[in-house]
Amino acid sequence: MKNNTLYDVEKIANAESIDVKLEDIKLDSYNVRFLHLPQKLSDKEIEEILWDEKDTTELYRQILSAGGVYEEPVLNSELIVIEGNRRIVCLRKLKQEANKGGLPGISKNHFDKVKCKILPKNTPPQIIDIFLATIHVKGKKPWNAFNKAKHIFNLYDSGGFSYDDLSKKLGMGKSTVIRAVEVYGATQKYGDKYKADKEWFRKFTYFDELYKRKDLKEFRKEDKNLERFENWVFHKKLDDVREVRQLAKILQDEDAFKEFEKNDFDAAMNLIGLKDPSINSVEFKKIKDTIDVLRNFSRKELSKTVKDDSRLKLLNSLKKEIDSLVKDITSMKKTS
Repeated sequence: MKNNTLYDVEKIANAESIDVKLEDIKLDSYNVRFLHLPQKLSDKEIEEILWDEKDTTELYRQILSAGGVYEEPVLNSELIVIEGNRRIVCLRKLKQEANKGGLPGISKNHFDKVKCKILPKNTPPQIIDIFLATIHVKGKKPWNAFNKAKHIFNLYDSGGFSYDDLSKKLGMGKSTVIRAVEVYGATQKYGDKYKADKEWFRKFTYFDELYKRKDLKEFRKEDKNLERFENWVFHKKLDDVREVRQLAKILQDEDAFKEFEKNDFDAAMNLIGLKDPSINSVEFKKIKDTIDVLRNFSRKELSKTVKDDSRLKLLNSLKKEIDSLVKDITSMKKTS
């Protein structure tokens, strides 16, 4: 499909608005929230899931207070929700209450109809997908990271859009778009490979961390390493996403890596801690950070220190404390 599709989303914004009976509107079983689930959900199941989402109750209160929705839901020609599923769920609940006379000051039929934008019958799916991306990927109602990445992946995987297209339309850096595609693709590949992991989509954060870290860039270039990573995640060698942030340290230490393969993450990090006390000690972490500051002391700061005795005094105090600490430790070692 031609890339000028990127600009045809205006057709959705300018779609005709009409009153629709709430009972005729169907929730979208192909909503990005549900695509990772093994089976298609019924309308009732979708309603229950959306009603249980943490922000839905607040949206319900907002609609009740306003007496209606601020933004019109968008439906396709078959009256399936394209955008606004949670609003429809809230309106259904309000309609039930109103019909029973349970909303003081509001007529029984107040929520029986809702004004919606109706898309032309032959609206291309790519236009709808870009429209949803402008709202939920980079817009004012963002999806969670997994759903954002999934939607960007689907847009790219459809073959209709390049990385440059998506970067421009979504207002995101090209590298961010590429990472979203790579991370979701890797997560989906993991899910396809390890079907026993029914919660595979929750491992998205592990792959997101893998592709985020610069110190793992070389590691993830090789397919065999990605396969090893998948295996570690599935077999819980990496049992917490925060452990991925320390993985490079293990990979760079041959002994630690052997310990990781033989036992687990904690055993490997304990071995590294014996070689580098800054790993497990807050005090030595600060000392190591101080050493890094001194090693990278800028010429600008150096020039200021030459002209400022208070700065030199502070450095001399640091040297004095270090010399005293080393002297005490050396003395204790001789007597121990």
